[in-house]
Amino acid sequence: MHITEEKQYRRMRYLLSAHEGCRDPEGKYPVLLYLHGALDRTVLPEESVRMVDAVNTAGGRAELVTFADAGHNAWDPAFSDPAYWSWILEQHK
Repeated sequence: MHITEEKQYRRMRYLLSAHEGCRDPEGKYPVLLYLHGALDRTVLPEESVRMVDAVNTAGGRAELVTFADAGHNAWDPAFSDPAYWSWILEQHK
């Protein structure tokens, strides 16, 4: 799947507006965490790399965590990782 730049921009703007409750320390932008399986063939990992780059280029704050042994279901390894929950709990409104 290849996302066009226009579609990627619309998606990034939606994500920035959809996560209003969680902001960076300056209170300006939502903090976004992308989780992706390196073996994902439904949505290629490169798409998440592009999305994170687009968010950060637009002034947002996004981070990407890639799970080497995961496919499209990256949430199971994320949710079982204590580092994920530590990151979540560090975020604030």
